[in-house]
Amino acid sequence: MKSSFLIALALAGAALAGCASPRLAGNPQQQIHRSEPAPILVGVGKVEITPPTGTPLAGYSRRKSKPSQGVRDPLYVRAISLSDGQDTALLVSADLLVFPPPLVETLARRISSEWNLPRQSLLLTATHTHSGPGAIARGLLYPIVFGRYSRKREQEFISRVMEAVGQAMEQ
Repeated sequence: MKSSFLIALALAGAALAGCASPRLAGNPQQQIHRSEPAPILVGVGKVEITPPTGTPLAGYSRRKSKPSQGVRDPLYVRAISLSDGQDTALLVSADLLVFPPPLVETLARRISSEWNLPRQSLLLTATHTHSGPGAIARGLLYPIVFGRYSRKREQEFISRVMEAVGQAMEQ
């Protein structure tokens, strides 16, 4: 799990390597020219997302939504913010099978609203573990992969993601 986060961090760092002349959000072709490169400010956050025993695990369709039977290792959501003082990029990595699109949209709206962060400055990524929490995805086919939807589990997950983002953005 650590290697996935480090790879994502390296990619985010590479993407921000041009922060000395960042693009304007409204016009990707227009550049801001500075006389000197700005320092990169970094914030990090980490919050445990291990669901309680009995929660469906995502990615085990053969288990037919049987609940988890215990915890071997804790699961986390991690966030890293990178800023040059004007523009900020945020990377969120969670120990999940995937981020379901409806959940991505909910999180993107909340993060953009709360932190005034343009959607294109946000990257959500999952470690693709088959031992991650289920019950967090709504929709016709999601119960096959994520188990039966639970609004309570989804809201708990969103709250923990927002906590990790808050830690990263406030540093």
